[in-house]
Amino acid sequence: FDCGRQSLHFEYIQARDLLEAVINDFFALAAEKHIQFSIEGDPQIQWYCDTAWMQEAVANVIKNCIEHSNNGTIVLRYGITNRLNRLEILDCGEGFQNGYEKEAFQRYSTLGRSGKEGAGLGLAIAGQILKRHFGRAQAQNAPGGGAQFTFTFPMLDADKIYQLRN
Repeated sequence: FDCGRQSLHFEYIQARDLLEAVINDFFALAAEKHIQFSIEGDPQIQWYCDTAWMQEAVANVIKNCIEHSNNGTIVLRYGITNRLNRLEILDCGEGFQNGYEKEAFQRYSTLGRSGKEGAGLGLAIAGQILKRHFGRAQAQNAPGGGAQFTFTFPMLDADKIYQLRN
């Protein structure tokens, strides 16, 4: 992504369909930890995005949420705010400690956790995918506890994406 060599293939997809496809891949892993999923949003909302890469970004966050949660619900809430597509993913874990939410999307960040699996690349990849969609990924502690990940990216179409790329 840094070199700009990864080409994206934008198309329209129902946001709910994309999110359901991602969580379907995680049902077994989530069930082991007694975690359920909830998707909240208007089923008519479409995203103009690279479907495969956006699924990868969401999957990387969901995997992280499952790893750091137990006995609860991971909520995926999507909508449109100020002409921006918005996706919030809230987990049922302990949230971030010591300000580590600021480095959540940096390469090799383990967010101050020792002994956990992973190289700290999944969230960094998600952040790069959002940048390639002219958006951004953020992390913070959720108001009710746990971590909250937010993706925002502009509502695009074929004409706008062509203008932004050139």
